[in-house]
Amino acid sequence: MYRNTRMYDTLMQMGRWFGYRPNFEDVCRVRLSPDSINWYGHIAEASEELRQQIKRMRRDRMSPRQFGLYVKAHPDRLLITAANKMRAGERIVVDQNCSGRIVESYLLPFDKKVNEDNEALIAEYWKENFGCAALEETGKGWLARDAKLSEIEEFLTKFRSHPDFADRKGAALSYLRALSDRYDAGDVLLISVSAKGEDADNHLIGTQ
Repeated sequence: MYRNTRMYDTLMQMGRWFGYRPNFEDVCRVRLSPDSINWYGHIAEASEELRQQIKRMRRDRMSPRQFGLYVKAHPDRLLITAANKMRAGERIVVDQNCSGRIVESYLLPFDKKVNEDNEALIAEYWKENFGCAALEETGKGWLARDAKLSEIEEFLTKFRSHPDFADRKGAALSYLRALSDRYDAGDVLLISVSAKGEDADNHLIGTQ
Protein backbone atom coordinates (compact mmCIF):
# COMPACT_ATOMS: atom_id res chain seq x y z
CA MET A 1 0.00 0.00 0.00
CA TYR A 2 1.88 3.04 -1.26
CA ARG A 3 -0.66 5.81 -0.76
CA ASN A 4 -0.12 7.91 2.35
CA THR A 5 -1.47 11.00 4.09
CA ARG A 6 -0.56 13.17 7.08
CA MET A 7 -4.11 13.27 8.52
CA TYR A 8 -5.26 10.99 11.37
CA ASP A 9 -8.84 10.82 10.10
CA THR A 10 -7.87 9.99 6.51
CA LEU A 11 -5.42 7.32 7.64
CA MET A 12 -8.16 5.73 9.76
CA GLN A 13 -10.43 5.57 6.72
CA MET A 14 -7.63 4.00 4.68
CA GLY A 15 -7.04 1.48 7.45
CA ARG A 16 -10.27 -0.45 6.78
CA TRP A 17 -8.34 -3.17 5.00
CA PHE A 18 -10.76 -5.92 6.00
CA GLY A 19 -13.94 -3.88 5.58
CA TYR A 20 -16.53 -4.66 8.23
CA ARG A 21 -16.56 -8.44 7.75
CA PRO A 22 -14.92 -10.55 10.48
CA ASN A 23 -12.89 -13.76 10.03
CA PHE A 24 -11.00 -12.63 6.92
CA GLU A 25 -7.82 -11.49 8.68
CA ASP A 26 -5.98 -14.79 8.08
CA VAL A 27 -6.33 -14.54 4.28
CA CYS A 28 -5.28 -10.88 3.96
CA ARG A 29 -1.79 -9.41 3.92
CA VAL A 30 -1.03 -5.69 3.97
CA ARG A 31 2.49 -4.49 3.14
CA LEU A 32 3.37 -1.01 4.41
CA SER A 33 6.41 1.21 4.65
CA PRO A 34 8.05 1.61 8.10
CA ASP A 35 6.69 5.18 8.30
CA SER A 36 3.13 3.98 7.70
CA ILE A 37 3.45 1.26 10.30
CA ASN A 38 4.63 3.79 12.88
CA TRP A 39 1.86 6.21 11.96
CA TYR A 40 -0.90 3.59 12.25
CA GLY A 41 0.58 2.50 15.59
CA HIS A 42 0.45 6.06 16.89
CA ILE A 43 -3.16 6.53 15.73
CA ALA A 44 -4.23 3.25 17.38
CA GLU A 45 -2.69 4.44 20.67
CA ALA A 46 -4.30 7.90 20.42
CA SER A 47 -7.70 6.36 19.60
CA GLU A 48 -7.55 3.99 22.57
CA GLU A 49 -6.58 6.86 24.88
CA LEU A 50 -9.59 8.86 23.65
CA ARG A 51 -11.90 5.87 24.28
CA GLN A 52 -10.60 5.61 27.85
CA GLN A 53 -11.25 9.33 28.37
CA ILE A 54 -14.85 8.91 27.18
CA LYS A 55 -15.36 6.01 29.60
CA ARG A 56 -14.05 8.11 32.50
CA MET A 57 -16.18 11.07 31.44
CA ARG A 58 -19.33 8.93 31.37
CA ARG A 59 -18.46 7.30 34.70
CA ASP A 60 -17.99 10.74 36.33
CA ARG A 61 -21.23 11.96 34.67
CA MET A 62 -19.56 14.95 33.08
CA SER A 63 -20.15 16.68 29.76
CA PRO A 64 -17.37 16.97 27.13
CA ARG A 65 -17.12 20.69 27.95
CA GLN A 66 -16.60 19.94 31.67
CA PHE A 67 -14.24 17.03 31.10
CA GLY A 68 -12.11 18.49 28.32
CA LEU A 69 -11.65 15.64 25.82
CA TYR A 70 -8.42 15.72 23.83
CA VAL A 71 -6.63 13.77 21.10
CA LYS A 72 -2.90 13.27 21.56
CA ALA A 73 -0.85 15.09 18.94
CA HIS A 74 1.91 13.45 16.92
CA PRO A 75 5.43 14.67 17.79
CA ASP A 76 6.49 15.00 14.17
CA ARG A 77 4.54 15.06 10.89
CA LEU A 78 0.97 13.85 11.45
CA LEU A 79 -2.02 16.17 11.84
CA ILE A 80 -5.23 15.18 13.61
CA THR A 81 -7.35 16.60 10.79
CA ALA A 82 -7.36 19.45 8.28
CA ALA A 83 -7.27 22.97 9.76
CA ASN A 84 -10.71 23.85 8.33
CA LYS A 85 -12.26 20.90 10.24
CA MET A 86 -10.77 21.81 13.61
CA ARG A 87 -13.24 24.67 14.16
CA ALA A 88 -13.15 25.48 17.90
CA GLY A 89 -10.41 22.94 18.62
CA GLU A 90 -7.40 24.26 20.54
CA ARG A 91 -3.82 23.10 20.81
CA ILE A 92 -2.91 22.63 24.49
CA VAL A 93 0.35 21.40 26.01
CA VAL A 94 -0.27 19.03 28.95
CA ASP A 95 2.51 18.23 31.42
CA GLN A 96 2.01 14.68 32.70
CA ASN A 97 5.29 14.17 34.52
CA CYS A 98 4.18 13.19 38.04
CA SER A 99 7.60 11.91 39.16
CA GLY A 100 8.52 13.14 42.64
CA ARG A 101 5.23 15.02 43.04
CA ILE A 102 2.13 14.53 45.17
CA VAL A 103 -1.05 14.82 43.13
CA GLU A 104 -3.98 15.31 45.44
CA SER A 105 -7.39 16.96 45.68
CA TYR A 106 -9.05 18.58 48.68
CA LEU A 107 -12.37 18.75 46.80
CA LEU A 108 -15.12 16.16 47.22
CA PRO A 109 -18.20 15.72 45.02
CA PHE A 110 -21.33 17.38 46.39
CA ASP A 111 -23.50 14.33 45.71
CA LYS A 112 -23.85 12.22 48.88
CA LYS A 113 -24.51 9.06 46.84
CA VAL A 114 -21.28 9.59 44.86
CA ASN A 115 -19.27 9.89 48.08
CA GLU A 116 -20.92 6.77 49.51
CA ASP A 117 -20.10 4.85 46.32
CA ASN A 118 -16.50 6.08 46.52
CA GLU A 119 -16.18 4.90 50.14
CA ALA A 120 -17.60 1.49 49.17
CA LEU A 121 -15.08 1.33 46.31
CA ILE A 122 -12.20 2.10 48.68
CA ALA A 123 -13.36 -0.61 51.10
CA GLU A 124 -13.70 -3.13 48.23
CA TYR A 125 -10.13 -2.65 46.96
CA TRP A 126 -8.56 -2.56 50.41
CA LYS A 127 -10.18 -5.87 51.33
CA GLU A 128 -8.18 -7.35 48.45
CA ASN A 129 -5.04 -5.34 49.40
CA PHE A 130 -4.89 -3.97 45.84
CA GLY A 131 -3.65 -7.37 44.73
CA CYS A 132 -0.61 -7.50 47.04
CA ALA A 133 0.11 -10.23 49.63
CA ALA A 134 -0.33 -8.25 52.85
CA LEU A 135 -0.63 -4.75 54.30
CA GLU A 136 2.04 -2.96 56.31
CA GLU A 137 1.33 -0.57 59.18
CA THR A 138 3.48 2.53 58.73
CA GLY A 139 2.41 4.78 61.59
CA LYS A 140 0.71 7.07 59.10
CA GLY A 141 -1.61 4.48 57.63
CA TRP A 142 -1.75 1.13 55.87
CA LEU A 143 0.58 0.45 52.94
CA ALA A 144 -0.08 -1.96 50.08
CA ARG A 145 3.45 -2.48 48.79
CA ASP A 146 4.01 -3.68 45.22
CA ALA A 147 0.30 -3.53 44.42
CA LYS A 148 -0.62 -4.47 40.87
CA LEU A 149 -0.50 -1.43 38.60
CA SER A 150 -3.58 -2.71 36.78
CA GLU A 151 -5.50 -2.70 40.09
CA ILE A 152 -4.39 0.86 40.87
CA GLU A 153 -5.40 2.08 37.41
CA GLU A 154 -8.75 0.28 37.62
CA PHE A 155 -9.44 1.84 41.04
CA LEU A 156 -8.61 5.37 39.87
CA THR A 157 -10.76 4.94 36.78
CA LYS A 158 -13.78 3.87 38.84
CA PHE A 159 -13.28 6.53 41.55
CA ARG A 160 -15.55 9.49 40.80
CA SER A 161 -13.65 12.67 41.56
CA HIS A 162 -14.81 16.27 41.73
CA PRO A 163 -15.14 17.83 38.23
CA ASP A 164 -12.41 20.38 39.04
CA PHE A 165 -9.98 17.51 39.63
CA ALA A 166 -10.77 15.65 36.39
CA ASP A 167 -7.71 16.99 34.54
CA ARG A 168 -5.28 15.89 37.28
CA LYS A 169 -6.98 12.51 37.58
CA GLY A 170 -6.66 12.06 33.82
CA ALA A 171 -2.98 13.05 33.93
CA ALA A 172 -2.33 10.56 36.75
CA LEU A 173 -3.98 7.74 34.78
CA SER A 174 -2.02 8.61 31.64
CA TYR A 175 1.18 8.64 33.69
CA LEU A 176 0.43 5.18 35.10
CA ARG A 177 -0.18 3.83 31.60
CA ALA A 178 3.08 5.37 30.39
CA LEU A 179 4.93 3.61 33.22
CA SER A 180 3.23 0.25 32.67
CA ASP A 181 5.70 -0.76 29.95
CA ARG A 182 8.53 -0.68 32.50
CA TYR A 183 6.78 -1.28 35.83
CA ASP A 184 3.89 -3.56 36.77
CA ALA A 185 3.55 -2.63 40.45
CA GLY A 186 3.28 0.40 42.73
CA ASP A 187 2.74 1.30 46.40
CA VAL A 188 -0.64 2.47 47.72
CA LEU A 189 -0.97 4.20 51.11
CA LEU A 190 -4.28 4.67 52.91
CA ILE A 191 -3.87 7.47 55.43
CA SER A 192 -5.55 6.24 58.62
CA VAL A 193 -7.09 8.47 61.29
CA SER A 194 -6.99 6.41 64.48
CA ALA A 195 -9.47 8.67 66.25
CA LYS A 196 -12.07 7.69 63.68
CA GLY A 197 -11.58 3.98 64.29
CA GLU A 198 -9.83 2.89 61.09
CA ASP A 199 -7.82 -0.32 61.29
CA ALA A 200 -6.51 -3.09 59.06
CA ASP A 201 -9.74 -5.09 59.37
CA ASN A 202 -12.35 -2.61 58.14
CA HIS A 203 -10.19 -0.54 55.73
CA LEU A 204 -12.43 2.52 55.86
CA ILE A 205 -11.33 6.00 54.92
CA GLY A 206 -11.62 8.74 57.50
CA THR A 207 -12.78 12.30 56.93
CA GLN A 208 -11.84 15.46 58.79
